[in-house]
Formats: sequence, structure tokens, C-alpha cells
Amino acid sequence: MTGFMDDDSLRDGDAVMTPDGIRIFTGSSSTHHSTDDFAKISEIKGLPSRERNVLLAIDAGSSGGSGDSALLVGRSVADSGLSEGAMITDAKGHRIRYVGP
Repeated sequence: MTGFMDDDSLRDGDAVMTPDGIRIFTGSSSTHHSTDDFAKISEIKGLPSRERNVLLAIDAGSSGGSGDSALLVGRSVADSGLSEGAMITDAKGHRIRYVGP
């Protein structure tokens, strides 16, 4: 998760993919973050059930679980023209803020 530790563009509630699965950023924007600034999906209170279910399905699919593989279709970080903070739209019309590779 070291790539996110110095990302000052992260905002409270941003979802990031780590080697251990999806984590939700709960810290404040600053020059350095700690692992305590990232929580598991199950630890987030007040997350609407629709968003929680989508994140859990993506998380399960990324670890080879039984998630819906269609949820893993997305834009490659290698796509040109993407910069940190850019808003992108996935295949189902959901807006996502890109925070970098």
C-alpha cells in the first residue's frame, strides 16, 4: 500500500485497491498517510448498501472469488490522457474519480 501513503489527492471515502483488497480512505488530505487511514469495507459505517455491495463484489472478484467478472471491466491505468483527480465513467454509467496507479 506504499503507493498511496504520499498521495495528497486522496479524499475521505475514496476507495483504493491494495494487495489486500479494497480499502476506503478515512484519513485527511496531507503529505503522508498511515495504514490506519485505510479501512476495510466492513469497517465503514453508514456506507449505503448499494455501494457496499458493489465494492464487495469488486473486492471478491479481484481475489479470484465468486464476484461478477463483468464488474472487473474497466479503464486501464495505461490509458493515455488520465491524470490524478480526473472523473471517468464506467461501462454502467457510474462516475469514478481516478487517483492514479
